[in-house]
Amino acid sequence: MHIARHHHHQRPHRVLAALLGAAIFITPALLNQAVAATPIAQAQAGLLQADSDFIIIAGHANAAEMAAAKLALHNSSNPAIKAFATQMLKDHATAQQKLAALATRKNQPAPATPSNEQNLALQRLQKLSGKAFDHAYVADQLSAHQEAVTLFSQQATLGADTDIMAFASDTLPTLLQHKAHIEKRSVSQQMASDPH
Repeated sequence: MHIARHHHHQRPHRVLAALLGAAIFITPALLNQAVAATPIAQAQAGLLQADSDFIIIAGHANAAEMAAAKLALHNSSNPAIKAFATQMLKDHATAQQKLAALATRKNQPAPATPSNEQNLALQRLQKLSGKAFDHAYVADQLSAHQEAVTLFSQQATLGADTDIMAFASDTLPTLLQHKAHIEKRSVSQQMASDPH
């Protein structure tokens, strides 16, 4: 029984490592930062590494999503993109507040800023405007939300800490809505750009 529980708790860490490959806002470098930051937190809060990683990755991701949404409000001229960005700001600000409160209780502070790698992606977006910005923003959001949905789904079912699992489970429906919306927007862009 003890061995089974040990293996169960370790599975999220392996899943996290497998997930973080290509997304703009959830990246291998960010996972490395999270892993490097966890030993002290584990000693203080008793969290397993996967749970600590999740808090760190989610905090950076929320901050990056809000920053990208602010760029969209400024750089896009598409009302639908602006509307999506407005909703993103609202939803991720709410998620970040809940995550920060949870992280404080677990003695594992959640980052409130994007990671270095995320900042590089944001700088790339910042240089774009109009349709070029819209295409890049939608592509980034599609990749990021595909990864985020998988990440939160795994944490909700395979996490060790029940409070963190509950946060992931409660946040997942909103992420699924974001993913569905941005998938439709991506298809619309592809159809509009297809000369046939």
